Amino acid sequence: MTQSSAPAADLPPLSTTLGLEGVQKFMLQHQLLSGARVYQVLTHEKRHLFTLRENSQQEMMARSQGGAPAGIGSRVFIWSVVDPSGTVQGAVSIQETGNAAVSTVADASGKAILAVNVQRGMAGGLNAMAAFPDGRPMFTAKGNLMRHNFSIHDPTGAEVAKIHEAWASVHDTYSLVLTGSVDPVCPLVFAILIDREKADEHGTPQHHPNQPHVPGFNLKI
Repeated sequence: MTQSSAPAADLPPLSTTLGLEGVQKFMLQHQLLSGARVYQVLTHEKRHLFTLRENSQQEMMARSQGGAPAGIGSRVFIWSVVDPSGTVQGAVSIQETGNAAVSTVADASGKAILAVNVQRGMAGGLNAMAAFPDGRPMFTAKGNLMRHNFSIHDPTGAEVAKIHEAWASVHDTYSLVLTGSVDPVCPLVFAILIDREKADEHGTPQHHPNQPHVPGFNLKI
């Protein structure tokens, strides 16, 4: 066996790298910085854990590369998973086609962690599912995804996380609480990718620059 296959296996899990282990309550904060969407993940005590952000330069490169085409009517987006020191620890590749967005989450070595499929309903609403890299079901979302009042369930139907409804503020902020034994990074990124489609559906402050913001608030569990 050559040594070239070893590095990917030697990397610790992304949840370990990002310091998520042992944390049960998270805050997810949606921001718009310089026209790019940014999601910060914090503990409930507001300690910064990681950031998931759009990467416009990588998106432009992905669209201009001569590799496999995304398909007619498809758009490709590349997001980065960044730790508090600014180091990129992973990536999310998102392909939108029609009413569906299919995403792949990978660590710094390029090893896939999960795949997410979010679909917009013809009459509004969202449906979301997540799967392991080998295609086995991982999560489904149940509840009001558009208002961030939903729960995440494993293939047995057991609840593993709960998302609380968001309040309007300068930053859209909502809470995710783990209620089952699960790798934290998976429900967190799953919830963020659901919010991304909700934001696309209804627009963001960037799309409605004349709408006033509501002053900040105290988030309570």
